[in-house]
Amino acid sequence: MPPRLSKELSVVEWFDELNNGLDFRRKYGLEDEWSNLEALFYNVHRSQAHEGPNIVLTNGDALLSSLNVPKPYISVKAERPEAIANQSVVEAIDNNLIKILHLREEVEMATLHAYLWGVGFLKIGYDSEYGYDPSLDIQGLGGGITISQHDKKGRRIEFGGARPGMPWISAVLPHDIVVPWGTRDVRTARWIAHRVVRHVDEVKSDERYTRIRDLRPTLSMRDVVRSYQNVVKGYRFGADMALPKLADAERKGMPHFLELWEIHDRRTEKIFVIATDHTKFLRNDVDYLQMGGLPFVAFNFVPRSRNLWVTPDAYYLQKPQAEASDIALQGTKLRRSAIPKIIANEDAFDGPELDKLLTSDVRAVIKTRGGINLRDSLLPLNPQSFDMGLSAEMERVRRDSRETIGLSRNQAGEFEATGRRTATEAGIVDRSSRFRMGRRATALGAAYEEAFYKINEVIFEYWRTPRVIELVDDDGAAKWSRFVGSDLRGEFSYSINFTEESVQAPGQREAEALQLYMALSQDPSIDPTELRRFLVRAFRDQGFKRLFPEGAQNAALSSQMQKVQGGQGGPPMAGGGGRAMSAMPG
Repeated sequence: MPPRLSKELSVVEWFDELNNGLDFRRKYGLEDEWSNLEALFYNVHRSQAHEGPNIVLTNGDALLSSLNVPKPYISVKAERPEAIANQSVVEAIDNNLIKILHLREEVEMATLHAYLWGVGFLKIGYDSEYGYDPSLDIQGLGGGITISQHDKKGRRIEFGGARPGMPWISAVLPHDIVVPWGTRDVRTARWIAHRVVRHVDEVKSDERYTRIRDLRPTLSMRDVVRSYQNVVKGYRFGADMALPKLADAERKGMPHFLELWEIHDRRTEKIFVIATDHTKFLRNDVDYLQMGGLPFVAFNFVPRSRNLWVTPDAYYLQKPQAEASDIALQGTKLRRSAIPKIIANEDAFDGPELDKLLTSDVRAVIKTRGGINLRDSLLPLNPQSFDMGLSAEMERVRRDSRETIGLSRNQAGEFEATGRRTATEAGIVDRSSRFRMGRRATALGAAYEEAFYKINEVIFEYWRTPRVIELVDDDGAAKWSRFVGSDLRGEFSYSINFTEESVQAPGQREAEALQLYMALSQDPSIDPTELRRFLVRAFRDQGFKRLFPEGAQNAALSSQMQKVQGGQGGPPMAGGGGRAMSAMPG
């Protein structure tokens, strides 16, 4: 029966939707191969019992190293005049959150997920790991801060990165994400479901959940680990549903955990939580984080045609990896077959004497039987070692695998082995490779920008208690700005400095600004106030900006006064110009 759209779905209907979404993921995401791809990446696959190269790992590491940078920087631009005044505040907040939320590490993990399994997911939350609930605000003040990370007795029931009154972002495994059949993009999905595994006692102690009296755990932690390795989950079909007897409570592997499905529905703008083998909603509430769309960001590196789930990059490397493994195994056998061998007449030597032919002892004396001609009884075989062109074949396989991913040999950390390349040829190859990598960098940059758009919408709405952040004013002076989230609300666009060149750009800009400052400071026609402002704006380090506590303009005036008093800039002012000037109003 098709799902009803006129009213909310029941628990049974939601499980039907989830099962359809799981089939969608398995069919188009090639989920059956995910565990193999992960094993190949970590070199624990049964086919990798050799010393050959790990193509899945080396190409993946080169790709991830090219995309992930140590210091991303977000730039904010106001899109309407009334938002210009808050542009610098929002930018300072966002770049501070990159460090506080460990955003770079989470994006790096999601990037690995996209490489291995096709799609990388980032989940955005606020205050609590399992959903913000304003009714739990501290003392009911509506300040956007709760202590729902603990139960009523003060014991912690959440162990992720959520902090009271703060946004958070976390990489989510594609194995735990389900979307409706036919979904092309998270931005247009009708709903998205996140599989969450929690201890049954933590669920029963969480004030957000209702109808929990008859909850029964269905998973052990071993089941949880196995669930990421097997596509078909046996415990969903009653295989592991029965609880052990009370006498076996301490038995290893006893179920203690619940499989929860946290469903964010755009049609009703609600969040539903249901549990496997449970017929009631644990949560049926307003989704307070659906302000900028669903609180998820997804990206992929393989061009998408019709479906969210795509073939992973690592999947394309399976065949090159198998071929490289076969070449390495064949090379091993050839080396072993090239070991020198001796054909000996069995009547020429006694057993112990024959063993001496193979010993490593120095000056061993080998006795033969009398009347035996050694020339006729011994025939040494010294086969020549050759690889039948295996080295060239291996290089071809590695070259083809790099081409599949879009990496040049230099980007993979290697020099060109043979031949000479002109600067023009090298430039053409480098540009073509960068175009392919640039598409991936653009996808990752768009994920950063979308994440900050959604994070800022949460901040504008729920940062209701006053906060402060350090800024630099137009004069270059460091100051603290006090604000609440609603003060910053406006239309902004975001851009991330992400490429390899952009990582070095801030340091290069500071060095160039300092050199220019030293050169122009000797020019009497240069406005010293504007020159100092230029220098301060070029430095992002707040410690440097504190050198001008009164602002670049006052610092420039002080410098001019010193020159005047010292007789370098004109005649000294009568009556002690410095003291008179300091006594002037303003």
